[in-house]
Amino acid sequence: MDYRVPSVDAGMKILHLLSRYKHRNSTLAHITQELGISKATVFRILKTFQSWQVVRYDDKTKTYSLGIQMVLLGERAKEFLDYLTVARTFLRRAAEDTGFTCVLVQRVKPDTLAYVAKEEAPGNFRVTVSLGRRFPITSAAFGKCFLSHIPWEDVEDLVHRYGIERFTERTVTDLASLRGQLEQFRAQGYAVSYGEHTPGFHSVAAPVFVGKGTIAFVLAVIGNSVALPDDVMKEVGRRLRAISADLSEALDKLGVPVSLFAVSEDEEAGSQPRRSEQSVEVRE
Repeated sequence: MDYRVPSVDAGMKILHLLSRYKHRNSTLAHITQELGISKATVFRILKTFQSWQVVRYDDKTKTYSLGIQMVLLGERAKEFLDYLTVARTFLRRAAEDTGFTCVLVQRVKPDTLAYVAKEEAPGNFRVTVSLGRRFPITSAAFGKCFLSHIPWEDVEDLVHRYGIERFTERTVTDLASLRGQLEQFRAQGYAVSYGEHTPGFHSVAAPVFVGKGTIAFVLAVIGNSVALPDDVMKEVGRRLRAISADLSEALDKLGVPVSLFAVSEDEEAGSQPRRSEQSVEVRE
């Protein structure tokens, strides 16, 4: 039985849409078109959200965006999520130990990952990421780290259903090559990507488990290709592997249930095909 309330469901779809970088400032017409919800329904929901400061409205541009109440609720939610509090400790350790920007990535939909925590590298040169950004599970070291720890039949199903988006000339798109990569990554305990998602940027990722081998997160490093040559990538991979193992042990001691990391098809706003957004920015 479906217990969802249609108006609440529509409201959540609107918030998910506004949380996406390319839709962060959207007109009423744009929201209606993207979600396929009636204009009158979207308008009433937006005005209700506006009264609670969940969204804000810009009179000049006639656009809606997320409001200050979402920041406050998000901060309070982070305080209540004990497993993220624990994870941030290890994230800081990884950034300090490797000298690179580190992120914690979680699966939020069968084919989608998102940044849920970050720790920027010390020093003047760093890669900045935006929390909440989403990208395909077949993308870069993050996704392949996830894929290397699920059955190959499930990987094939994901690829057949959603495909593999080619971001750069280095993106691996054929199944035979992908399977070889995943087997190697699983055996060595970490995954690597050489400019497969964003030109000029490399990444390394190690799995974090809960329960009896269920992958909950990946702990990952992002850096430019000059700072992350092959020998450094291997050393960073070994360090992340050790830190992620310690984080997995800490989550087990905390008693984090596997059910927290279940995903469903209904979590993505809208019905339009999703393209990954640019996920890194360099700051000096």
